[in-house]
Amino acid sequence: MDPVRIGRGVTFANEAALGSPFAGVAMIPIKDYVLDFYGVWKAENDNPAFRRFSSMARKMSTDRDKRQ
Repeated sequence: MDPVRIGRGVTFANEAALGSPFAGVAMIPIKDYVLDFYGVWKAENDNPAFRRFSSMARKMSTDRDKRQ
């Protein structure tokens, strides 16, 4: 959270993060809104958890585009 606190970025957190307040960080709920996002990952940094997340996000994005 330090980069967020000093104004160098944003992050997403689930409701569990609300139980641990961070000085200088505002937690703003996002409800009933589709948030577009982009990500960059180096292919050399193999990470099975990220691969699964990326695959799921890609599928959800494709499914959403088909519904529109």
